[in-house]
Amino acid sequence: MSPKCKEAVDSLDYIIDTIPVFHPLEPYLSLLKLDGKLILMGVINTPLQFVSPLVMLGRKTITGSFNDVRYRFVVDVAGSNLDQ
Repeated sequence: MSPKCKEAVDSLDYIIDTIPVFHPLEPYLSLLKLDGKLILMGVINTPLQFVSPLVMLGRKTITGSFNDVRYRFVVDVAGSNLDQ
């Protein structure tokens, strides 16, 4: 884990994960604070694998959604406080 990611551990309310192939979820789950949500948007054709105590002890949620392909959604972070 990079030093920047280590600084962000237990600091995010939610993460929108758009990766459409198998990848480890633990690095993302560790960034979520108590009651945080990992939202999967990319379709993964293999079973999800994660360490369950990491989810249970942090009361974290893994959820997902299929967006209607007729629309394009963009997350605009230009006005956010990411640098602070």
